[in-house]
Amino acid sequence: MKNVKYLKIQVQSPFYQLKKSKQRFSPMEKILKEMKKRIVKSFLDIAIIVILKENENLNGYEIIYQMRKKFGILISAGTMYSTLYALERQQFIKGLKHSRSRTYKLASEGLAAIKEIHKMQMTFNLFIAQLHSKTEKIPPIQQ
Repeated sequence: MKNVKYLKIQVQSPFYQLKKSKQRFSPMEKILKEMKKRIVKSFLDIAIIVILKENENLNGYEIIYQMRKKFGILISAGTMYSTLYALERQQFIKGLKHSRSRTYKLASEGLAAIKEIHKMQMTFNLFIAQLHSKTEKIPPIQQ
């Protein structure tokens, strides 16, 4: 057994290529990338609800993958699962227990939340427009 040679096998994660091909970003690109990351994390609950509307019965890692694909941001498993549990407690989503995993689907409260978000979208768009203009004022939010 002393003369046994071991075959070295390298297993690469799917994110290996991303790490390997890291591009150099300008300072402005870094700032914009960080801002996008903060925005996505701030609206993570809304993003999860929208993703579950598009794709039912996803587990946490599949939602992380969808977030990466849709927004280009990698969310940690801890952040994802704590947000999923909070959304489940608020009854926006339902968790379905399977043998070794848990999948999530949108609940009726989640659908109602999406409708309300679409109503608020106009106010948000006006807010963004005001950031670019010095003369316009935002109308008050209607409740």
